[in-house]
Amino acid sequence: MVTSGDWIKYLAVKRLWIPPTIACIVLAVVSQFNFLAFHTLAELTTICISYVVFSLGWSTYGFSRNTFLIFFACGYFWVGSLDILHTFVFPGVDIFTEGNANLSLQFWIVSRYLEALLFLVAPFVLMRGNNPYAIFIAIGLTSMVFTTLISLGGFPITIIDGQGLTDFKIYSEYIIVLMLTIAVFGIYSQRNEIDTEELTLVVAAIMFTMFAEISFTLYDKILASHFVILGHLLKIYSFWFIFQAIVITNLRKPYANIKRAEENLSFHI
Repeated sequence: MVTSGDWIKYLAVKRLWIPPTIACIVLAVVSQFNFLAFHTLAELTTICISYVVFSLGWSTYGFSRNTFLIFFACGYFWVGSLDILHTFVFPGVDIFTEGNANLSLQFWIVSRYLEALLFLVAPFVLMRGNNPYAIFIAIGLTSMVFTTLISLGGFPITIIDGQGLTDFKIYSEYIIVLMLTIAVFGIYSQRNEIDTEELTLVVAAIMFTMFAEISFTLYDKILASHFVILGHLLKIYSFWFIFQAIVITNLRKPYANIKRAEENLSFHI
């Protein structure tokens, strides 16, 4: 049974908060001098985390056999890939094409829908179990379909110059928040199948994502808005907690088990 004491116990660890907090403070300072640098660095931070999550989760799955976390590992690879597209077509970056606010936000909203869908579907994956290759390909195909749709101009407009966010963009953020809310209850319903610490970290990640999405409904321009800055900082915390969930299962626990086994062996000797 997961209690409030368990949540506090696992979230009160200082090392859990120090790295993302330092990163957010630095980025907040950068945002006051150069918003484009802030946005690029903030996005690259979460992109790097998403690829580390995938690499670590994928390479250690043979030992952990944790279907719940390998699902997130595969999913965050594609979330990070969509975020790269969002970052590289952001106004002022101009890598793939001339910076375009609407195009950038289209990739953003697809990436957030995908992220929310991962949390929403995760409990069902846990109950059924799946081949990690099938998971990776299925999520990848979904990402590619929406990328193609955006590239061909078939995706709804998200922002209009001089007018601000469209209803589609704003309502999409609220739909994403609703999906995440449902996901919390779905994941919590499987609490007997999920390690308590993993459950705590994943739910915390969802909560930070929800707060970030709400922030992204409150700005009227894509550049230099305080709500845009806040949303990106909250996003860093969300990705960091998913990273911690992967690290705990695939790195810390095996070493902790080895240490306990050595201590037990020493005691008996």
